[in-house]
Amino acid sequence: MVGASLIFLLIFLLPWMILGLTLVLLAMAVLSWIKGYWGTVRRVYYSINALAAVLFTAALLQAGFMWVVFG
Repeated sequence: MVGASLIFLLIFLLPWMILGLTLVLLAMAVLSWIKGYWGTVRRVYYSINALAAVLFTAALLQAGFMWVVFG
């Protein structure tokens, strides 16, 4: 077999999957505040988690993991 294995290629897709899930998490956090889902403490906790996901994704972007190109 020539080239990288499928598992190796899937590892490089993880940052993009994290980006997609972060966007969903962020949208749900905004919706929870607009629609008033849960109590205030749970919304704050969820928003802190969404912020942590955004910061983690920004760190991946800064480290260059989002720009992996398959050749």
